[in-house]
Amino acid sequence: MNKYIEKVEKYKEKVLGPTLEKLKIEYKDAEEWYKDTGHARYFNKMQRCEKQIDEIEKYMKKGETETREVSSREYSELLELKEKMKTIKSKVFYLSKEIPVTAELINLQDILKDF
Repeated sequence: MNKYIEKVEKYKEKVLGPTLEKLKIEYKDAEEWYKDTGHARYFNKMQRCEKQIDEIEKYMKKGETETREVSSREYSELLELKEKMKTIKSKVFYLSKEIPVTAELINLQDILKDF
């Protein structure tokens, strides 16, 4: 890995790690106060902290990619589904020329245009 990228990753961990821990402590504190008092402001603080924690964790894991092996059975099913979708798309195209245009037909064409 490039030495500059390594430095950035170390800096990111150095800066965001303590911030993440601080937010978790704030969340637990707000949760305790919310359980004791039931005030909405503590609930709102919990939501805000949770949102920030999720954003930071998502950012820290951004460079990591998760891969999963696909079995031959799953791959063959995928190819079969693609072929069926292609057939359905062509049949809807030809049917759209024969039947009047309706909202359902337009919605169906919109769904199938991605395939």
